[in-house]
Amino acid sequence: MDQDHSIRINITMNVRELWQYYMRLMFRGVYKIYYPISIFAGIYVIADTWNEISPLYRGLLIAGYVVIVLYKPLYTYWRACREVRWSNNHEPLIISLGEEGIEAIRGENVSFVPWSKVEEAEQVGTILVLQTIDDFNYLIPDSSAGFHKPRLEAMLINKMPPKRRKRI
Repeated sequence: MDQDHSIRINITMNVRELWQYYMRLMFRGVYKIYYPISIFAGIYVIADTWNEISPLYRGLLIAGYVVIVLYKPLYTYWRACREVRWSNNHEPLIISLGEEGIEAIRGENVSFVPWSKVEEAEQVGTILVLQTIDDFNYLIPDSSAGFHKPRLEAMLINKMPPKRRKRI
């Protein structure tokens, strides 16, 4: 890869960034509509039947409601913690974006993806996601991109057509 015009980024991901990314992905599509409806339906059922049911059944309804509302966010947070812990126990990931494509380096392992195989670039919250044709995602947090962010966005605008870029 041509090192003169490339952008080298040392990727460091923290739990909060990864958790926010997962939460944004989780609340896309049908789940974006389903989750608020299930919250309001649960509140309505509990409020509507409160005087007609026994205290044990009230407790079960509230416990079930809390599990439904909190399960996904808590599981997603646990998953983000696990992945960040795994990443911190391995060699650092360095992503280099150049004229020909994207090069990822972790220790002795080097992978290269040409720009023609980058299917989509999307800014999801504070993370830039580069998705390849092979369903492999490169996650570049704004905190890691730092002062390279304007050059990175300019490179993506130059290398990718508008229909393959979202929020960039």
